Amino acid sequence: MLRTSALAVVLALTVAGEERLVVRHAQDRTVTRKFERMLALELDSMTSRLDGEEMPGHGDVKQSTSESSELVVTDRVTALDDGRPSKLVRRFDTIATKRSMQLSNPMSGDVADESAESSELVGRTVEFERTDGEWTRSFAGEEQADTALLDGLVAELDLAEFLPADAVAPGAKWEIPAEAFARLSRPAGDLHLERDGEAKLPSTRLERGALAAQWSGEISAELRGESETAGERLLEIGLRVEVSAHTDLADAFRAANADRPNDPHSGAMSPEVVSALEDQTYTGEGRLVWNATQGRIQTLELECELARKQDMVFTIAFGGEERELSQLSSFTGKETFSIAFE
Repeated sequence: MLRTSALAVVLALTVAGEERLVVRHAQDRTVTRKFERMLALELDSMTSRLDGEEMPGHGDVKQSTSESSELVVTDRVTALDDGRPSKLVRRFDTIATKRSMQLSNPMSGDVADESAESSELVGRTVEFERTDGEWTRSFAGEEQADTALLDGLVAELDLAEFLPADAVAPGAKWEIPAEAFARLSRPAGDLHLERDGEAKLPSTRLERGALAAQWSGEISAELRGESETAGERLLEIGLRVEVSAHTDLADAFRAANADRPNDPHSGAMSPEVVSALEDQTYTGEGRLVWNATQGRIQTLELECELARKQDMVFTIAFGGEERELSQLSSFTGKETFSIAFE
């Protein structure tokens, strides 16, 4: 719910049918932001090689994964500088991820894994302050918590990257940097997710490593038209996504599995990660609704086809010898994003 105690300091400018879409901030305005993500992924193929020789049976491995995540925060701007927030207070209301994975391996049988992740940030309030273009973070008031939780948090969640730089009229098109896509799945940065309980399978959701992805491609946007609801002008913007992400997950994979010295299906083997590369391609369409009356994004819905490839190399100790195990896996699926600000 929006509560405004001061006038917006940045106005959308309308000239000759064209309009600038500019986020309008107001001091002491409170905005609740909800980010939801759903993923369904299937293993299409897997090839494993031991010391360069293909291992029989690994092509028959089947794996399916489903994930859902929800992030809800409540933001209040407490100071402005040149129209932008210079001080911001954020309460983390909900941080939750659920994952289900089924693995069928002819050599080791079937394994089903249900897991959940949350964060110690839930229920806490963080104060952000911008000085000389840099944001600092601290826990509000006398609140006590591990300050490491503050590392990697992102202050501004307005998704301004999706807006055009110039004034636009219905039918106008513009390009959005591929890097903006990362703000959909990890909008608030590193939330320091921790798994609840012990998992049967190694983690495949490597949050910290994914934050360092190298993005390419583009997101195309088009202003389609406008409507009015409850006295507010709403502009519809169509989105078309064709982006790719390349990520080196070696360090993140080691960290995510630091408490798992042995793979439960490897017997006496103790795998050590040599390299772990992941390439993902997203192709899809969606819709962004801009609230012209409030000067903010109201909703964003996006559905993407996902193609993922993982190329991993391990060394394993077996029978007193060190050997190299490489694994190339291909997955396809769908990932959807739903965002609402109110």
